[in-house]
Amino acid sequence: MKEATGFLKVLGMGKKDNLAQAVVDLSEGGARFITKSKLSIGTRVSVTIAVRLFNDQIDTLGTVCWAGEHNTRAAHYFIAVNFDKLDAVRSRKISSIRDYLASPEYKQKQETRKRINPGHDTSALEYDV
Repeated sequence: MKEATGFLKVLGMGKKDNLAQAVVDLSEGGARFITKSKLSIGTRVSVTIAVRLFNDQIDTLGTVCWAGEHNTRAAHYFIAVNFDKLDAVRSRKISSIRDYLASPEYKQKQETRKRINPGHDTSALEYDV
């Protein structure tokens, strides 16, 4: 699986390498992503959500609240992170992202990607906004 290019960056505290390979879920409360790194519950991480659509980014800290092995990919894990309390501005930005990801425009882009690259694994939901 190729790395999700820039949409979600999850860094261990004091680390420089992006742990996130693909975003699975995103909400105002947190995110779930796929990684090759096994993270323990309680691990603190730095999260950056780069929103190319709005030429913006959201930076916050979070804590791993759930971790599990990927059911079909060896040596991959699902990790869920609870964001630290977000202010109203960052919360609205994430809400806007979610609205866009549910929009007909975004769904059409996904369908076009599937036609162009039928082998692309859309089950990972690598969001491209």
